This record gives sequence, C-alpha cells and structure tokens, in this order.
Amino acid sequence: MLMAAALVYTLTVLYFEGVKGKAETATSTFSQRFNDIVTFNLSVSDFDGIDKAVNEFRQLNGEVSEVGVIVNNSIRHSSNRASLNKPWVSDSGAYEFKVDLAAPAQGRQLSVAVKVPRTVVYERVQRSIKNFAALFIASIFLSGVFLQVAVSLQGARSAPPAPAAPAKDGAGGDIALILLKPLYFLGVFLDSLTYAFLPKFMQEAATASGMPVSFASVPFTAYYLLFALSLIPAGNLTERYGPNPVIVSGLLLAGASVLGLALPVGIFELTGLRALAGIGQGLLLIGVQSYILNVASPDKKTQGTAIIVLGFQGGMLSGMAIGSLLVNSLLAQGVFVVAGGVGLVAALYTLAMLPRIAGSGLASGGLRATMRRLAADCRNVITDGQFLSAIFCIGIPAKALLTGVISFAIPLILTQQQYRPEDIGQLIMLYGLGVVASTGVVSRLVDRSRNTLSILFWGAVMSGLGLMLVGLMGSKYVGDGTLSTVIAIVGIALVGIAHGFINAPVVTHVGISELATRIGAVPTTTTYRFLERAGHISGPFLVSQLFLIWGQGAYIIGWIGVVIMVLGLIFVTQVFRPRLPRMETAR
Repeated sequence: MLMAAALVYTLTVLYFEGVKGKAETATSTFSQRFNDIVTFNLSVSDFDGIDKAVNEFRQLNGEVSEVGVIVNNSIRHSSNRASLNKPWVSDSGAYEFKVDLAAPAQGRQLSVAVKVPRTVVYERVQRSIKNFAALFIASIFLSGVFLQVAVSLQGARSAPPAPAAPAKDGAGGDIALILLKPLYFLGVFLDSLTYAFLPKFMQEAATASGMPVSFASVPFTAYYLLFALSLIPAGNLTERYGPNPVIVSGLLLAGASVLGLALPVGIFELTGLRALAGIGQGLLLIGVQSYILNVASPDKKTQGTAIIVLGFQGGMLSGMAIGSLLVNSLLAQGVFVVAGGVGLVAALYTLAMLPRIAGSGLASGGLRATMRRLAADCRNVITDGQFLSAIFCIGIPAKALLTGVISFAIPLILTQQQYRPEDIGQLIMLYGLGVVASTGVVSRLVDRSRNTLSILFWGAVMSGLGLMLVGLMGSKYVGDGTLSTVIAIVGIALVGIAHGFINAPVVTHVGISELATRIGAVPTTTTYRFLERAGHISGPFLVSQLFLIWGQGAYIIGWIGVVIMVLGLIFVTQVFRPRLPRMETAR
C-alpha cells in the first residue's frame, strides 16, 4: 500500500512539474525571437508583426491565459488588449513565467511574460492521473491473464509429459483452462477497443453516405443479429470439427472485420463488416464454451464458466480504457489496425499453445434437428407466464440496455456534450467495474437464499435509477459542469452494479422455476439464453428511433430508466402467474 501511495505521489509531482515545464519552455522559446532586438540595441516599436506573433503563441498554447511583451515595465504588446500600456501585474491565481532579455547596462528593460492559470495546470494534472489510473486498471486485467498462463507453463515444464488431448481430470485439464483464458479475453478486447468512438464514427459514415443519422444504429443491430444467428450453426461446427478450428476462425473473422473498418468504405460496407464481426464473436463464444465443457472436471465447471464471464468483463474494461486513449494519437483507423493485429496474434496463440480437441466428425442430429429441438422448447416456454415475465421484464430489457444505451447511446451523448474520447471510455468502464464488483457478492447471496425475485426486482430498480441520473446530464437542474459529470459517474456505475443483480440471478431464476421442473432446467435456460438475444439485437435500433422521434438528448435515457422501473414493478407483482400444477400432464 505504501509503495502504491509513493508511486501515485511521485507521478503526481512529475505530471505537475511536466505541465509547468512545458509552459516555461514554450515561454523561453518564444522569447528567443526577440534576442536580435536586444543584441543590436533596437527598439520594439521599429518592428511589425509582433502582435500577430503574440496572438499565434497564445493560440498554439491553449493553457496560456495571457502573454505580453513588456518594455520598461509597460506592456507594449499583449494577447489581452485591455492590458496594453499598463504595468505587468502578477496574479496569485496563475503561474507566471517571465524572461528578462535586456542587459541592465542598456538602460532599457525588455521582457516576455506568460500567465498560466493554476486551474488549467490542476486540470491537466488531474487528466493525466485519471488516464494513468484507467490504464493501470486495464493493465491489471490484461497482465493478470497472461501471468497465470506463464505460471502454468512454468509448472508444466516440471510435470511429466501430458497426452495431446487434455483430460478432464488432473493437471492437464487445469492447464488447458488457463491457456484458454486469454483467448476469449482478447476476442472481447479487440472489439472493445472501438467502443468509445464507434457510435460517432458510424454516424459520420452514415452522413457521408447520404443516409440519415439514425442509420448509424444499423451496423450495431447487424452485429448482434448475426451474433445470435451464428450460435446454433457454431455449435454444430464445434461438434463436427472440434472447438479449436472454430475458435481460430472466430478470432480471425473478428479481427479481420474490425481491421476492415479502417478502409475508406461507406456505411453499407461498414454494416457488412460489423455483421461479420458478430459471426466471429459468435463462433468464438461457442468454441470457448465447448472447449470448457470438454476439459473442465465436474468440480470445476463453475470456474470454467467464469472464464467467459470474467473474460467478457475484463476484455471490455481493458479494451475501452486502452482504445479511448489510443484514438487520440492513432485516430480511429489506427485503433482498427491495432485491433486486427490483436485478432491475428490471438489466433496464432491458439494454434501454437492450445491443446487440440478433436471433433466427432458428425454433429449429433445435425442443424435441422437442433432447430427442431429449439422450436419445441420455445413452444413450451412461451405459454408460461412466469418465464415470459422474466424474459420480457428483466432479461431482454437488461441486454437492450447494454447494447442500446451503454454501448450506443451514452457514447453519442457524451460526444455531443464535448467529452474527450478517453473520458467516454473511462465513464463506460465504470459500468463494467460495477458488474464485476457486484456479480460475485450477489451470486453468493442468491445461492444461499434462492430469493431471486427480490434480487431481480432491486436490479431493475437500481438500473432505472441509474439511467434516470444519466438522463439529468446537461439539464437545467445540474448544468454542464462538474455536477453533470459526477451524476453521470454515479448513474453509469449504478447501472453496472444493478446488472450484477440481474445477469447471473435471472438464469438461476429461470432454472429453478416451475417450468424448469416440468421440462428440465437445461432446455429452459438454453431457450432463455437464446431468446434474450432479442434484447441485444433490438437495443440500438429502438434507441435510435427514440432519438429520431424526440431528439438526441440525455433525457431519452432518463425516460428509458422510468420504463425499466415500471417493468421491474410488473415483474415483482407477478401479474403473469405460472400455469397451474394440474396442467403439468399436458406434456
């Protein structure tokens, strides 16, 4: 703890001195332009263009509030015209950098002075520290995954040789799970690199292609639609060929589709690329999930599943933090290239490091049989009131909020309110941190009490309250200043915490329902997982339509929060009752 505090203090001092040093160096460089006047004992009044040079210096150095050329303690040229022909007066609220040019023997004083407000210095230091903190958090997730891999490989060298295919029991399966961790993490990471600026990028592409701004939601909808549609075919491919080729294909497709965004193409081509990215992410998810089921021992199934949960949240956190910082120096096209490189590296890692699991060469029942089973399960669940209330009041709205509000609407609104890309990424990071912080605690609470109804209700209430807070940004009640940012921070973090109350408990709620008792927990939860993808698909489209009808403003998010709270009340009142026990024999 002391080392961390010392590091933070040292960095703060360095950032502080760096900001002041930059202004001091700029002042010294600017003053050198007047050296010839002093050397040849000339008069400032004999030269033209000094006012222009002073104003250009002020424009190039945004932190400077005033710059003046002083002759005999009288300001002859200044960026502030009100100061002309007056003495230079020091300001206690600003740092002052003054360079005296004339020698005392000349009998005439010539100086160049610059003022930098202390508030500007503090703001620059605070911004640097904030960016460092975000990068530090992202690095924790990123390095933690690969450190585990390094430790496992080091331990594997001292162990006896293992078979080519990892066994479900013993160290081989454990090492395979650890080697698998970076893959889903990197797959989510490469896509999340673009989240802070992708909505604005798509809006600009839509406008450039002659389409309305609302068309920017179509690439997002295409991504989640193809993601959902690819899951079942990906499962059949995994059974036939094994998970390794599916994982490699998913990583290559996801990386190549993001890399393609760097090409000078229109909104329709960008929509196609996002659709391909959805397919790639769907293949990756199913491939990783299948690999876990093949190598995880029965007592480590939960730990195996955690690879997907933590990989998604960690990859999203790290990707948004790093991508939002990279875009300032590399621009959007540079970030797309980096993301494509990440996909290629992850695919090569899979080929080189991940033990191969062979497929059966034949999918059980084929794709058509799988679709028939899914259709039969859907017919069973859509007639159950308890299932319908869970999916329509909790599950689908939560997923729609993730894709339509967190990933699409909030970045657009923050950009509209002049937030920097790194600020947008860091604000959205708070959502992921909230999910990670609350998921473990809430999951243990649900396992002990089995009271999923109240947990889900409070998740919906907190989610609605968080969105209502976000909806206050820029309003007449809070303004556009610091208070608006604080409210956004609290609101987004609260939505993240609320989704920790929903993501895992809602699956448990469905799995222990009366319907699951009748038709089985596996088909019930599998069907639920499939149907909740409707929220992913519809979120960006619905929000874009709301923006189109009522305008692109934070207040739209506030009203969405009201709707979420109403749905939570409908859910907890159990308006839709489960079917009566006497109907159980209908099947």
